[in-house]
Amino acid sequence: MTDDERLDLLKWHIARYDNLRVSTSNRASVLLSGNAIILTGTALLAGVVLDRHTGEYSSVPVYLVGGGALVTLAFTVISVMSCVGAIAARRTIRAKGHRDISLRHLFNWGDTIRAAGNFPALLDYVKSMTTEQAIESAAAELWTDILQHAGRHKYLRRGLASFRYSVIAFLALIALAAFALQ
Repeated sequence: MTDDERLDLLKWHIARYDNLRVSTSNRASVLLSGNAIILTGTALLAGVVLDRHTGEYSSVPVYLVGGGALVTLAFTVISVMSCVGAIAARRTIRAKGHRDISLRHLFNWGDTIRAAGNFPALLDYVKSMTTEQAIESAAAELWTDILQHAGRHKYLRRGLASFRYSVIAFLALIALAAFALQ
């Protein structure tokens, strides 16, 4: 494989991981919408039961619905926080301990600004850049993308699992609310 082919392969994989990052963010956004529906339904059900049992705040149905609403709320909040983690990285890869990653000149805006500092310095760097340096920078960017995707996907899986539990808790809450409204 030639150096140009290596560089093209690295660029293809970087673009692929950019697409995966977008896909993960989109799925987390859809999950956030589902969580909003669960939160709205939980608030409505709890409100209807409390309205029906005004003054009876120590009754068993109110305790059951209140407990069911709290469980549903807890799972939903965990899911929302995980979805936010899937959309927005909380810490950079280097802050997570991966300090051995080379600078990603031209492939990462932060590294490029830190290394160049201004446009004339960037232009000088680009003019003197070797194919080997480009391959190293691209490989460092690809490794960063892989690590970021793994982290974001972990948050998405956690958010989905919590969402499933919130749906189950919400269905149980519907049954408790039906019991309380009889």
